[in-house]
Amino acid sequence: MGFHDPLKLSDFDFELPANLIAQVPAAKRCESRLMVVDRRADTFSHHNFKDLPELLESCQLMVLNDVKVTPAKLYGIIEKTGRDVEVLLIPPIQNGSCLAMLKGLSKLKPGDMFKFSSNSLRAAFTGREGSYARLKFFETNVLSNELRNLGRMPLPPYIKRGKDDPDDLNLLDRERYQTVFANKEGAVAAPTAGLHFTPELLQSIKNNQIETAYVTLKVGPGTFQSIRTENISEHVMELEEYEITLGNWSKIEQAINKKQNVLAVGSTSLRTLESIDFKKESPRKGDYCSKTGIFIYPGHEFLNTDLLLTNFHLPKSTLFLLTCAFGGIKLIKTAYEEAIKKNYRFFSYGDAMLIL
Repeated sequence: MGFHDPLKLSDFDFELPANLIAQVPAAKRCESRLMVVDRRADTFSHHNFKDLPELLESCQLMVLNDVKVTPAKLYGIIEKTGRDVEVLLIPPIQNGSCLAMLKGLSKLKPGDMFKFSSNSLRAAFTGREGSYARLKFFETNVLSNELRNLGRMPLPPYIKRGKDDPDDLNLLDRERYQTVFANKEGAVAAPTAGLHFTPELLQSIKNNQIETAYVTLKVGPGTFQSIRTENISEHVMELEEYEITLGNWSKIEQAINKKQNVLAVGSTSLRTLESIDFKKESPRKGDYCSKTGIFIYPGHEFLNTDLLLTNFHLPKSTLFLLTCAFGGIKLIKTAYEEAIKKNYRFFSYGDAMLIL
């Protein structure tokens, strides 16, 4: 492939045994496995995630995404047909109205009614907006309580869950598909690289003189969308909102100005960092709020990120391309081959990779 040839999606495919797709998290958050990929030495080594503080000697600032996942997957029926339906509500929910992801959208007509597991929770389909449905809930005063009681965590489709799953599995997902530092509601997917951290591990990293900063990228439904064009550059990401408090902005800006090594915990933190020119932009009043649709694939020049902590991702996904962009295509492909040989657990509930 010549230097100026467009990148092909098929070049980022690989065979992954189904048994390596983690269906439940590790028994304890910090006991996942951790592969360390060293770009300078062109090597990789195998560790336990709780070893992370000792592996970050070259890091001065760690940036994490503190977004909180809303348990907004609901099971119900369409009243006029009795058809079972699975609905994923997309924050924000304003005055009882929100967008939603569901199957069979083309069969719906404005006015069709949904009834969910609790008879006190009903919604009307008011129209289609792109590939999403617009729903209007009537009992807005009980909606937040009903979501807390009925809502399931919006797990990715490769983690197999159903409406008849036992309560203990639902409780496990509510706890473990949420970072221990989650703070601000608004995501339909977790920043999964952050799932491995415990309060004790974060304290250990702080004790090693590594500063911590937080950003909030509200992970949207676009995170589930696959790339549908063979020419990678033609793919368009959906916009996602992000915000950074003034205090966190100052920490990041200072580290960049001092040319300190910045570790992005997860693709969402990295995409937020790479969406900002810290030398030209600054918060005007309080928090810095914006949107990003940045699509990072091989060839991207990283300006604000020096190290990356991430999970193992789907073949041909935007996340795998981002990892290849950061670590180098050849090295990351070799690392993934090694991970498969060593039976690493893949995807959201799986193991992690640290790229130095």
